[in-house]
Formats: sequence, C-alpha cells, structure tokens
Amino acid sequence: MCIRDSINTSKFTLTNFVPKLLFLNFSRLGNLIFLIIFILMLAASDLSPFYQWIIPFQLFVYVMFSSIKEILFDLQRRKFDEMMNNLPAKRGVLDTEKGDIEECKWRDLNVGDLIYMRKDEIVPADVVVLDTSECRHKKWICYADTSAIDGKSQVSRKEALNLTQRPC
Repeated sequence: MCIRDSINTSKFTLTNFVPKLLFLNFSRLGNLIFLIIFILMLAASDLSPFYQWIIPFQLFVYVMFSSIKEILFDLQRRKFDEMMNNLPAKRGVLDTEKGDIEECKWRDLNVGDLIYMRKDEIVPADVVVLDTSECRHKKWICYADTSAIDGKSQVSRKEALNLTQRPC
C-alpha cells in the first residue's frame, strides 16, 4: 500500500462535524458560562429575573454565528488544499532505464518518489535532498520554502545527503 502525499488542513469531516463544532464552541469560557447559567435557570426557573428563553436564545445565536464562521473557514481551507494538491510536480520514473521525468500532480506523489525541482518552485512534499547545484563551505545545499507543508513562513536550509554528495 502506497502512502499518498496530499495536503489536508481542514478541521472537519462529515462524521466529526457536529461533535467537534460543539466542543470548539463550548470550550470557550463565555459559552460555557452561558450554558451553566441556562441549566441553572431551568433548575430554578422561579429564581431567575429573566425570561427563560433569553439566555438560550443568545447562546444559540452566538453558536450559530460561530459555526457558520468555522464552516466558511473550513471550506476555504479545503479549496486551498485542493489547489495545492493539483499543482504540477516532476518525478523520476524508475521503470525505464533512461531515467525519464514525468509530470504529475502533488496528490499523485508517493513516499519514496524522486522529485525534480528547480529554483523558485514550491516544495511539494517533505523531502530528503539528494543533490543540488549550489556548493557552499564544502556542502551541497539549497534553500526551500516549505510553508505549504509545515506552515512555517521562513525558508529552511536543506543539505544534500553525504552518501549522494559529489566533491565540492
């Protein structure tokens, strides 16, 4: 079984949507306090100076707006993930003796594929650098922007493996 290397940053699925959304909403202290006040008002309705529907109505409206916001953000994340997973990548074909390079999409990359990259390309996966075109201080290095993978907006330095380095 091949492990696919597609990006998925969305929070929700169809199976965990409602429980996760309720947990997110009621893990906020303000919502939890409103829920506790509502339960106390139901237990002793004659002690409350408010109508019984005021607190649950406020809580319901806030939870609905918060849920709509979370749904919209999750849809944006899914759309971005789909865009990133459909970006083109170049990988080596190991079946031929020539060592051909084929075009594919990020979602079609598998663990262990040889990925060919050029300057200013986005890194499509967490990679081990085998060879680069730049030698500094007797090391073959490159700088990679891995923000699509790990969310860090800084450029990280990658060194070619010692086993695959040629003399510098």
